[in-house]
Amino acid sequence: MFVKVFLASIPFLYVQQFRYYQGTKVFSYIFGELSPMLFFYVLYAEHYKLLDFFSAWLFFWTFYEIGYLINDCKSVNSEAIPTRRAPKEVCKYLHQIIAFRVFLIAVQLVLILWITSIDPYRLGLLTLLIAGVFLIHNVITDYKMRFFTLIILGFLKPTFIFYVNSVAFETYLYILIPFLVIKYLDYLYQKDLLKYDIAGHLRLRFLFFSLWAIPVLLIGLKGLIVYLFIYLNFNKRYLFNMRGSCKSL
Repeated sequence: MFVKVFLASIPFLYVQQFRYYQGTKVFSYIFGELSPMLFFYVLYAEHYKLLDFFSAWLFFWTFYEIGYLINDCKSVNSEAIPTRRAPKEVCKYLHQIIAFRVFLIAVQLVLILWITSIDPYRLGLLTLLIAGVFLIHNVITDYKMRFFTLIILGFLKPTFIFYVNSVAFETYLYILIPFLVIKYLDYLYQKDLLKYDIAGHLRLRFLFFSLWAIPVLLIGLKGLIVYLFIYLNFNKRYLFNMRGSCKSL
């Protein structure tokens, strides 16, 4: 029992164990989400510091997962189509887990101010903004209204590391558009707001990501390098199937 509570208390381990990145999906996250962010930071920051990057990454997951925990233990009970992820043991000790994470946030803030170059004002502003939107998202029960807060979170979430490190995030959002579109289409389908599973159609997804490589190329080679990670991660199944088809010819 306490193993699950412990895992839910540690930054990123809750989402890894109970939400999106179980098993082999950890590699998918590292290759398709973390790696492009890291490469973008290194390529576009004037003076990059890996300590600043990973300090922002750790701080983000420490507070962002509080929203997930509240959603999975409280808000899910009022959803028409609930997706239950959190174990009962985790929900039983929800307040203690949140209290521990608040303590971790305080410790990290001290360390960030002491040993990193992260802008504390940007950090505080975006943290409060994301927390506020996530709070509204957890209170709303109508899926159509939730879709709008999901869109806002979808844009704020990947920009956090770049904004607090004073790196222009607009270019990254431009590169990330296919990822966000597929994510939103999948949400609409899962909540019965979309009849056809467009996001799950591998060929359409491949064509969409392939066509988007053209405007990304206009940004320059650096942008294309970052996009390549996202492109391969989202189309690996289609590319693997296509490779198998070619071999059988």
